[in-house]
Amino acid sequence: MAISNDTIDHATLQHLVEAGAVKGADVVGQPGGWGIVIKYGMTQRALAARRGAIRVFSRFETLVSYLKGIGISQ
Repeated sequence: MAISNDTIDHATLQHLVEAGAVKGADVVGQPGGWGIVIKYGMTQRALAARRGAIRVFSRFETLVSYLKGIGISQ
């Protein structure tokens, strides 16, 4: 699965999680680490870094901690 160029930022993701709108998240291997594709409504978007590029987590454990911290556990 390739990551889309359409992205979602942390603040928007947090609001969607709080509203219960997030249906799931896919973890996708990328050069240099792992990316996340968030599913909500009929939309899928990759998590963006602060400057708009797709966020890549170099450690899988950090990615898991991020998802748990924002409220996505499954």
